[in-house]
Amino acid sequence: MKKLIGLSLILVLLFGCFTGCAFLENISEKLTEAVDENTESPEKIDAMLLALAEGRADDAKALMHPDKADESADAIEQMITYIDGRKVTDKKVVGLSVNIAATTNGKTRQEAICYLLTLDDGTTLTVDSVYVSDNAGVGFTSFKLSIGLN
Repeated sequence: MKKLIGLSLILVLLFGCFTGCAFLENISEKLTEAVDENTESPEKIDAMLLALAEGRADDAKALMHPDKADESADAIEQMITYIDGRKVTDKKVVGLSVNIAATTNGKTRQEAICYLLTLDDGTTLTVDSVYVSDNAGVGFTSFKLSIGLN
């Protein structure tokens, strides 16, 4: 009887593990669809990552919001040095936030997206970006590459 209960518990746990993976994959797919349908910045993120991989600092700086363009030069050079010509081979959405505000100063749209990236040498890292569209202009107010455990 104890063996039967033990075997039943193991089967239930295995079933939970397998269905949990499918559930997480489904959430990831839905999040990617939401990003594609509701955001402007994914193509700008791709352009920024390509500019960084190709060492085009001026193109990367042009993607920054006018309020941040002057102070971003050192950070862009550091990211170019770190990426060192490696290209992104896989990109998965792990976080998304879109905020729209209308004030007497005008409309502001802010998109915060976090991706898990895989580079062509197998390195994984995350990119956290905030893309803003307001009266001052459009562009990234924040673009961070993070290494470490994900």
